[in-house]
Amino acid sequence: MSTLSAPVTYIANLVPNPDEVFARLRDELAWERRDTTPRSEYYCNDSPKPYIYGRERGRRLYEPRPYHPIVLAIRKDLEARTGAVLDVCFLNMYRDQTDQLGWHADDSPEMDDARPIVTVSLGAEREIWFRPNGSPKPVGGAPDPSVERLLLGHGSAAIMAPGMQDHWQHRIPKGSRSCGARISLTYRGYVGGERSELPPRLRNWKKGTPQIGAFLRTRDGSTITLVDDSANEKQETLLLALILGSQKIPEEIMGALRTWVDTQVRR
Repeated sequence: MSTLSAPVTYIANLVPNPDEVFARLRDELAWERRDTTPRSEYYCNDSPKPYIYGRERGRRLYEPRPYHPIVLAIRKDLEARTGAVLDVCFLNMYRDQTDQLGWHADDSPEMDDARPIVTVSLGAEREIWFRPNGSPKPVGGAPDPSVERLLLGHGSAAIMAPGMQDHWQHRIPKGSRSCGARISLTYRGYVGGERSELPPRLRNWKKGTPQIGAFLRTRDGSTITLVDDSANEKQETLLLALILGSQKIPEEIMGALRTWVDTQVRR
């Protein structure tokens, strides 16, 4: 029984035959390990559009790769359980206890905050940590009392509730003891796919929001790089939605954004 205050549902033993599933994904996917990133990665999406993750030096672009049949089979089960379309899967492979993932929220503008996010875990047991936004930093190396921990078992799933990414962060810390490899499959909803409404940050936008500074984009408009560090999250969400063409933005807002974008492109 979970005692977390974070809105997370844990399901043990979700995946049948987890040893076989782990071995096939480990051996049959074209994993990519970039530079000093402390894990290997593989990205799937129903949409052919690339996904941009991270900020500044950590900003990376991922092109969708073919789905493995196992990834699709797990997705079908999760969609039946959650009632949501989960049209993105980001896989990470942690080779041992030294591989990790830092504090973050899965709040990229391309991902649908109105749907749950589900992480399926295979292989070595690892902890996932959660903390609410705005948690004070511990003093003098003391443990952070706001951090909640959940041990992810072999073949398990952790379902993060819709809207959780607006209020919580999570991470996979380095292991405190030696362990083998772990594979995670994180399923999300994509704003370019099944969606009926704007995310909260777009719904709350009001005319007169300060504009973002200059930006760069490819000729086909498929990617964007913000170069103004002062841009806030609401602004970035709006501009990405416009450039990627993935949102039904009210025409009044679209018109104002188009006018401003045109002036920047002509600079």
